[in-house]
Amino acid sequence: ITPTGMAYEALKPKDIVWLDLDGVAKGRRKPSSEWRFHCDIMRARPDVNAIVHAHPTFSTILAIMNKEIPPIHYMVAVAGGTSIRCAPYALFGTEELSRNAVAALEGRQACLLQHHGSIAVTDTPGGGATFTIHIPPAQLPQAPPSGPIPAGIHVATIAVESEREVPLKPRTRADMKVRS
Repeated sequence: ITPTGMAYEALKPKDIVWLDLDGVAKGRRKPSSEWRFHCDIMRARPDVNAIVHAHPTFSTILAIMNKEIPPIHYMVAVAGGTSIRCAPYALFGTEELSRNAVAALEGRQACLLQHHGSIAVTDTPGGGATFTIHIPPAQLPQAPPSGPIPAGIHVATIAVESEREVPLKPRTRADMKVRS
C-alpha cells in the first residue's frame, strides 16, 4: 500500500508499505489511513489480488453528490453489475468505511465512496483498473442536482490499465499471512 502523506510522483519502491491481511505493516513508512479497507476487501474477496483507491475528480464529484453510476456505458457491466454503487459516507480510516466499501463492492469490481473517491479491484496484481468519470468541464452543473444526473452531461466510465513507473514485485494472496 502507498505510504501516508507522500506524493505519488516521489514514490520509490522502498517507500511501499507491505501489509499482511491483519493490517500489520512492514516497511520504513506508515501505511495510508485507508489500510483497513484494503485488508478487509482482500479478506472478503478471495478473487481480489489488487486494489486501487483513488480520488479522480469526476468520480469524486459523483461521490459527493451520492450518485451511483448507472448502466450508461459498457464499462459499468465490466465492473460487474448494473451500476457502480456509491458506498454510504463514513469517516476515512474507520471500520465503518471499510464495512461500507466491502458491501458496495459485493458482486462488483468498482465502487464510489460517498464524499471521498473510488475503489477498483482486480484479480491481477499490477493490472488494476481505475474507473474515472469524464464530464466535459463546460457542462458541469453550477450546483449539485438533487435528482438524476442532468440531461446534457455526458458521463463515460473508462477503465485504464496502467504500468506504474515504480516497478513493484507482484504479490499473491499466498504471500500474505493471516494470524489465527
